[in-house]
Amino acid sequence: MRVLICDIERDDRRRSQLDEACDVVIGPEVLGDSGDCRGCLSCWTATPGPCVIRDAPGDLGALLGAADELWIASRNTFGAVSSPVKCALDRWIPAAHPCSRIIDRKTHHRRRYGGSARAGGTGTRTRTSIWLYGASSACERSCFMQIASTMCDDVGLDLVGVWFPERADELGVASAAFEGARPGQPVRASDARPSARPLPGRIACVCASPNGDASATSLLLDDFEDAFYAYERISAHSFEDDARAVRDEHAEIIRFQMSADGELRQREVVGSSCDATSSLETLASCDTIVIGYPVYLAALPSGAIRLLEQLSEMDALARGARIYAISNLGLYDAARGRAACGVLGCFCRVADLMWGGALVVAGDGMIVPTAGTPRMGRLRRRTSEAIDQLILAVRTGASIMATDGIIEVPCALPRFLYRWKMRRRCRALARETGRGPDEDPR
Repeated sequence: MRVLICDIERDDRRRSQLDEACDVVIGPEVLGDSGDCRGCLSCWTATPGPCVIRDAPGDLGALLGAADELWIASRNTFGAVSSPVKCALDRWIPAAHPCSRIIDRKTHHRRRYGGSARAGGTGTRTRTSIWLYGASSACERSCFMQIASTMCDDVGLDLVGVWFPERADELGVASAAFEGARPGQPVRASDARPSARPLPGRIACVCASPNGDASATSLLLDDFEDAFYAYERISAHSFEDDARAVRDEHAEIIRFQMSADGELRQREVVGSSCDATSSLETLASCDTIVIGYPVYLAALPSGAIRLLEQLSEMDALARGARIYAISNLGLYDAARGRAACGVLGCFCRVADLMWGGALVVAGDGMIVPTAGTPRMGRLRRRTSEAIDQLILAVRTGASIMATDGIIEVPCALPRFLYRWKMRRRCRALARETGRGPDEDPR
């Protein structure tokens, strides 16, 4: 069975004969009313396999698990797939098993349906072909090649090839004429010097995690905000208990959160009358933006990609505004999150912004349990030191001092101990729901 996931309209697909070439087509008419992945991971424990959001992509994991071949066709979006296609890919997370395996000294998710025998599966692997159509730069092609390779490696897919046609009608059946792009130079942080002014004016902290305040991403941004104001008080030789005086005198941090409906809201007014348009306008007025997001399938979540699309359409961000990122991923290897950072770098190049670099925090399953431990204790020290480096870059208007501007923060626990704790946590959640993570709902 061949499955196509795309953002191409039905009439355009018919002209390209894509519908005739595929057994199942998941297009805009299906994804238009679909919800974003909530990041709740109930599909791993509460309802193993099916998604708790009962809409069209609710059983996408089982569908793709039964597929022999997967085609992905998407418009180029800063070196990533478009938000509708990423929404479908994020809803594919139930196809992965919560427990991981170590292959070639790397952590991989097991496949719930099929997968290689080496990874504990049935020995079948889905052949995957990807087309990213539309204009694309060398950096965007390189970025997407890394994302596609990492995604397929993580979830046990066989990557047949990646193609970059100019138009949507040049893909699919007639794609053999196109050669897959070769990886080019990585997207590097801007070579920026410290700015003349001591502090930025307005800093936006955007939490793009669908889990909201309960997420590991939100806790990382909380730590960034608290430490930033602490360093401001020290720099100003002020030890007042009330941090508002320092906020009024120096920089102001404004928190934003992606709501359950996928729209951006200011954190203080979540659930109030403040609409998404006014929140985007407030975000555009900031001269520095720190975006926090979890890594889903080696890339940004669909809500974060949609935010970049909206900001690009508005063209409201001031030229030269500085963009930084804090990302977290559940896998043990921080290098798996580097490719997603390249999307923000490509976005900055297109929008004429300064890409300041990012932190990639691995083993995010330990962030929430260790939130109450000392900041410079053994379990949080590496993450705290990396956040301090980010604060230094933000306050001076420079890029992060690291290779390609990306700091990889390893998990504080040894690999075997982290895997054991995650399995124990998964089993505990399964006992609460009465469903085992190894159940096959088919």
